Amino acid sequence: GQFATNVELTETAGQYRAALAQSIWYLRHDFSDLTDGVPLLPSLEAYRGGGYPEETERLASALADPKVLAAVTRDMEIFSQIYAQNRDILRFHYHHVPELVEWLHTLEKPWKEYTSDMAKIPEAGHFITEDEIDEALTRGSHMAGGKDRIYSFFSEPHSAKEQADFLRDEYGTGGFSGVFSNNSYSFADSDGKGLRLSKEGAATVTLSWNQAAKRVNALVKEDRYFTEKEKAQIEQAKAQVASADPAPETSVTESEPKSEPTTTSSDVEEAFAHYLPIVRDAVLQDTAYRNACRNSDRENAMIEGEAAVNRAVITLYDTRLYGLYYDNADFHNRLTQAVLDETYSQLSAEAPEAVETGDGEPEQETDDFSDIDPVWLRERLAEHGIVNGKLVDPDKLEQSPFIQMVEADVERIAAEEAVEAPAVETVEETVLDEAEITSAEAAETATQDESETATTETPAMGAGNDTLAPEERFHVIDVDWYPGRPAYSIWDDQTGTYYVDRDGLRTDFDSRWNAEEYREELIESVREEAARLPLDRAKDLIDQYCMDEFSAPADFDDMTKIGIGYTTISDEEIPIEASVNLIDFKIERYLNDRLFDTRQYDSLEALISGELEHLDFNELMDATDDEIADALAEEAAAPVATAPSEPEFPYHAGDTVYLEDGKPFVIDSIG
Repeated sequence: GQFATNVELTETAGQYRAALAQSIWYLRHDFSDLTDGVPLLPSLEAYRGGGYPEETERLASALADPKVLAAVTRDMEIFSQIYAQNRDILRFHYHHVPELVEWLHTLEKPWKEYTSDMAKIPEAGHFITEDEIDEALTRGSHMAGGKDRIYSFFSEPHSAKEQADFLRDEYGTGGFSGVFSNNSYSFADSDGKGLRLSKEGAATVTLSWNQAAKRVNALVKEDRYFTEKEKAQIEQAKAQVASADPAPETSVTESEPKSEPTTTSSDVEEAFAHYLPIVRDAVLQDTAYRNACRNSDRENAMIEGEAAVNRAVITLYDTRLYGLYYDNADFHNRLTQAVLDETYSQLSAEAPEAVETGDGEPEQETDDFSDIDPVWLRERLAEHGIVNGKLVDPDKLEQSPFIQMVEADVERIAAEEAVEAPAVETVEETVLDEAEITSAEAAETATQDESETATTETPAMGAGNDTLAPEERFHVIDVDWYPGRPAYSIWDDQTGTYYVDRDGLRTDFDSRWNAEEYREELIESVREEAARLPLDRAKDLIDQYCMDEFSAPADFDDMTKIGIGYTTISDEEIPIEASVNLIDFKIERYLNDRLFDTRQYDSLEALISGELEHLDFNELMDATDDEIADALAEEAAAPVATAPSEPEFPYHAGDTVYLEDGKPFVIDSIG
């Protein structure tokens, strides 16, 4: 009586019979032409006629009679055996025939009765689940290398207080969004008191650092801190390191005990001096960090720099460096800070170098724009009111110092080349032209042949270019939706907007490194999608749709009729169903067992893009008023079946019958 009202308990048996009767009638209306004249499920004939709702109601009421229940159960058992041998007797195959038999047997068993005084179940709001809390903790601190450092620390013997203090220092004061994978409007904030988790519509969960440490410790001990994908990546990295830097073989005699290697402070200092120039040189070649130093403020450059150091360490494949960098917090922090101190001032001050021409005159080096980040360029243009090569904010454009500079250049050129200069209608058009040319040159990054004059135009983002390569399609860009802290999102050039997943959710990141990692996953996913055969893709799309809608996989036994929907519509509850034909490339819909809609395509690829990529149950199960009226008219014109009369008794008065023992018996009368 804690989770059901008194009305629900009273009506349970009737609702069960009604649902079972509905499933049985769905099955009966799905008989194929092969069953014409074959007496399958004969016990249902007494309840047919008068419309689907009436049929369902009559059968549901009749199932309360043990004799009727026994007859229907027997017929269903026979049908189940026949169906197992010949599936063609049904047009669609989403019916769970063995389960229907089991449900009928359930009605035969005695039911336990429950009572309740509850008239209405209290409403329950949204809340943060235990799994979501664990997911947030397994994401780490969202600082570069944070998850690895946490795992390493909690794998060592430390007291509960030491673990709590470590987490407090590792997380620091700050926050990040998208903490739950299924909710982009979820957040985590941390300070000296603890970690707070929140999501839209739910109460905030606050964990003290002692509570957080206790949960992280359990996740590590139970081997749940890393996902299966992360574990596979770790093993792959170990295998690569092992193959690239095999450990030297050593021989140890039986009398010579093995000793564990120790690391002294002098060893750490020697390693620091050895690895600093190696990591520094690798970081100097990191494109994302170089762009951040030249085009962003120091704070964003430092964030990108930490990620660059981490990338450099990973790509060096040095087991000794791995051990020091991930296991020794002091070495990790010193190395990162030293590399950033030495590289930031150098990269942020870089400018194009001058080269000498043949006549001894210095000439500015020709810039092929290979060091310009197209994404950064688009962001800067947006600040001046230009988006996708179009002017969207004239006021912002006119007030920009950049526009004032262009305006002065236009006036100077017009004065110097009054005869030959092309007419300039507006400053805005000049800016758009320069924006398009600069964006195109930055994207191409290839030096044009000096003897040729090439004109390059950059297509507007979102123009629907289906030929974009995955690596050209997705970009990490800065966003300013969270005042006071950096944030990054993924831009999709193919759609001309921020990337959203199948559920329509956008994911934001507080670390460019995490955003870049997500971008790489998207690129790989698009590549895998493009490499799949059309038939495999079609089946996957249908199967995913069926799992989302019905929590059951699709049935591909008959590739010409794959069921994708069945329900009843209108007040008369007319059955409507839909199927996919992957052989003839079409969608078929039936209303009251009559084909009323066919969507034919020229190829499987066309069927995929036209239908399968956006299957919608509500759209498939919809019919116009005229279509419903036609179905009702056909049903009204059909003859109504009457209940079968009792079979005639095969004997008459005066007949002689023989009993089991062989004795004759004469029938005197019948009745």
